[in-house]
Order: sequence, then C-alpha cells, then structure tokens
Amino acid sequence: GVTSNGTFAAYINNTTSANVGLEADPNFNGTVSDISVRLTDPDRSVNGKGLVVQGTIARTPVAPGAELMGYSGFSASNYLEQPYNPDLDFGTGDFCVMGWAKVSDTTVQYLLDRTDPTGATEGFGIALNPSDMLLTKNNNNVLSVPHGSAFNSWGFFCFSRNNGKTTGFINGASVGSIDDFNNYSILSGPLMVGRSAERRGTVAFYRGSIALLRIGATAPTPEQIAKIYRDEKKLFQPGAACTLYGDSDAVTALAHDDTKGLDLVGTSDGLSRFDG
Repeated sequence: GVTSNGTFAAYINNTTSANVGLEADPNFNGTVSDISVRLTDPDRSVNGKGLVVQGTIARTPVAPGAELMGYSGFSASNYLEQPYNPDLDFGTGDFCVMGWAKVSDTTVQYLLDRTDPTGATEGFGIALNPSDMLLTKNNNNVLSVPHGSAFNSWGFFCFSRNNGKTTGFINGASVGSIDDFNNYSILSGPLMVGRSAERRGTVAFYRGSIALLRIGATAPTPEQIAKIYRDEKKLFQPGAACTLYGDSDAVTALAHDDTKGLDLVGTSDGLSRFDG
C-alpha cells in the first residue's frame, strides 16, 4: 500500500509467534529503511490499530480484585500514541469520544490530543481544569462542561456531536451543548493519550487514570449514553469480573437465561456468565 515517500505504520496482531516477517511485493520499486518494532496496546475495535507505548505506562485494576484495568503514570515522555489514522478524520460529521477517568489533581491537563506534528493544527482534544472538562480545537475551547467532583473517583465522560450539535455528558447525564460545525479532520498527526502535543514548548500531561477509552464516527443517543454509564459502572466495583473464563477467546456457544437475566458464553475452556 506504499505509493509515496514518507513514514508509514503497520499494525500486526502477533500473539502466537515471536517472529515477524517483512516481504516486498514483486512490483515494489523503492527502498525501505529505519524499521522499528514497538510494543503497542491493542485496539479492541474491528479496526485493530493499536497505540504505541511511549516510555512506560502502568496498568492496574480499577478496584481491588477487579479485572478491568486502568492506565496511569502519564508524563511528557510516558504516554500512548497512535500514528496518523484517517479513521479519526471526522470532518464536520458525527462523532463521539468517551471513557472513564479518575484524577485528584485537576490543574489544566490533557487526557488526549490529536494534533499535527508541528502542534499548530489540532483535530480535537479532551482536557480537564479544576471545574470543567473541555473539548478543544486548535487549543481553543469548543465546549466546556462542569464536572464537579465526578472524577475524584472513577467517573464517566462523553462528548458527542450529532447533526451539528455537540453535547457533553458526565456520568451519563447531559451537562452542556453547543452548535458545532468545526472540521475535526487534520492532514496528518498522531493521537496521543495521556498528554497534549507540544505547543510553545509546553506539554500538558494527564495526572490521573483512564479506562475504557473509545472514539467513534457515530453519535449515540442520550438514552444509549446513559445506559452505557449504568452498565459500565458495575465494572469499577471491587472484585468485578468482566473477562471470559480460561485462556480461549473463541466463542463456541451463546445463550440467555431469562430466569436470572444472565448472558451465557461458552468457549473450549468452559462457561462464563455475564450480568448486564
């Protein structure tokens, strides 16, 4: 797929072998140099485009004994980065950014930032200050919504644009909206999670934990966002299980228990029961 000079990223989901091969197409007429292989945190959507681990990032349970992991330990040199991904060029269309955050220090800091390599043009960013959560564009606030004390413990956030109106949600409830016709596409530039791009020599990094981060080219309804919050907050309780039993993720059977309201998932290793 290489048709011009430049730097290109390829994502390889290699969990069964220590070996990765590179092979040129017979019609390729060019030179490949400066190959590097980096550890990534997997993208669990169908797109399969992971985030490169820059430096060191901690993954710890969101509560004692819980299976869900939160990411922390961010700094100017420790963060997650996805190379330029055109899937995130939403233009003037619908999109959403959502996830869970926990932070005690709410000085100005960025949870994520998608900016061109010079730091001059920002596609979009999500930032926190002591009283508000911000959706930003070109280092300017598009929408600021109050968060109160929502992130003193694990709290849910969502910014969603639907037909030119962007709404902010905190813990499933709408807390502000604005008419928004910004073009959120940029010609190049990575997505950085846990810090901002460097602007005027300054990096605003995130000082808390984040979990279940998602970005998509659709706008869930307010009812769907409220349901996402209600369903997912159970995962942040002590001892909460959320993974398939055993080592296999190949689902061989599905069923629903109407009496107990449980979803039953079978693999070669056994049966898992999910509530909600």
